[in-house]
Amino acid sequence: MLWICLDQKLTDGNPVREGTEGGNISVECSFKSSVRRKVFCRNDCKDGDILCKTTDVSAQCGRYSIELRNTVLYVSITNLRKSDSGSYKCWLDRYWAPDSSETFELRVKEGEFLLLHL
Repeated sequence: MLWICLDQKLTDGNPVREGTEGGNISVECSFKSSVRRKVFCRNDCKDGDILCKTTDVSAQCGRYSIELRNTVLYVSITNLRKSDSGSYKCWLDRYWAPDSSETFELRVKEGEFLLLHL
């Protein structure tokens, strides 16, 4: 059996991002316009799933951050943990049109450690 992966996507079409435990990751979410409220969340963005939200250009929320540059929303997670693996969403709340969002899957693999013998 031969498996070829040309573009890492889940069967539902969401891109897969990979990070290493203890590392950092930043993901670009591109939209057609900038908006007032920006949200970075897990799963379905219910109350407990919201990681960071702001009406400003950028925000830092513990290990999570959001930064809007033109129409690209950068979402970041620092000090990745295995428990960070899962589904994430960049979501824009727009007054004049339906909300817009991008979903991606994050897979965090175990970090590699270098042991030096002195």
